[in-house]
Amino acid sequence: MFLEWGDFMEITINQNKEGINEFIKVFKTNSKVEKLQIEELFNTKAYKKLVALFGKNIGLSEKAQWIDLFYEAYNLHIKAQSYSGEDVIKKNIIAPVIWAIKNVDELDSYTNKIMNIINGKEYIRKALKYLPSIDCDVEININYYIFMYNAAVEGNEILIDIAFANELNSVQLNDLLAHEIHHYLKVCINIYKEPKEGYDDLTLTLRALENEGTADMCSFEGLNYIYEHFGWMEKGQLEKVLSSFNEYIEMLNDRFQEKLINNNKSISLYSFIMNNQIVHPLGYKMAFEIKSYLGIEALKQTVGRPVRFLLSFNDAFEESTGKRAFDHRVIEKLRLLY
Repeated sequence: MFLEWGDFMEITINQNKEGINEFIKVFKTNSKVEKLQIEELFNTKAYKKLVALFGKNIGLSEKAQWIDLFYEAYNLHIKAQSYSGEDVIKKNIIAPVIWAIKNVDELDSYTNKIMNIINGKEYIRKALKYLPSIDCDVEININYYIFMYNAAVEGNEILIDIAFANELNSVQLNDLLAHEIHHYLKVCINIYKEPKEGYDDLTLTLRALENEGTADMCSFEGLNYIYEHFGWMEKGQLEKVLSSFNEYIEMLNDRFQEKLINNNKSISLYSFIMNNQIVHPLGYKMAFEIKSYLGIEALKQTVGRPVRFLLSFNDAFEESTGKRAFDHRVIEKLRLLY
């Protein structure tokens, strides 16, 4: 599908359901599925790409790990059981596989329904609302799978789990796609700067807050329930961060000081924001404050600029509370490092 967005950008959308087709081939059978057939599934071009692109994100970079999980899901399906363990990643892989096996005859029509929604334009409009001007043509590659209750952008590929997408209504699906397309279109901006060597933890933290925070402006209101629903957050954690936002900012500032000023190497900034996925409510609220007090244009100018995101939030926080969010020594250190 080809779309024109004014005179400045052309977007081509390619939709690929090869992963769904391969899944159906294996599980659309009345006979017993052997583990060898699942191995063959992960030897297909589609599923090799999935493991290569996505596996590293969740510590499952080996094909054999996925084969074991899919085979376990199949055996649970045969026994009419569900996964009862506490491993959140494992649970969120096994559950959609069981759902897809149960609904294998309708899986193609479910995928077509999602593809028809994607053929609309709303999610692109929403993503562009929170991006600076883009002057390059874009090719978007969307791949459909059964793999995990998730959607992700890796390289120039978007990966969508049909079991996950099928749980959403059309508004929520457009919000989800806007979030992922926001990540995707940043390839046209490509203005990230690296700090001095030895500050990987800082880099990951600032980028995650800016990257998720601004993208969450497209999706947070309609989709924030998914973090607790799928077990990525403890129950009540989302509301805790939102209602105690200033306290969490103070905790983040304390960690910045320990890390950057006191040179405490035991402090992990990234672990702090990724624990319970608080990066999402924390980053979203930071982005929301920038938009509320400095305006949407100021927020758009922070995209791809993590330090500017932090500095702009600092200004917005002062507008809101009368005090700065981050210690002046932290700000000075960031300016020196970048």
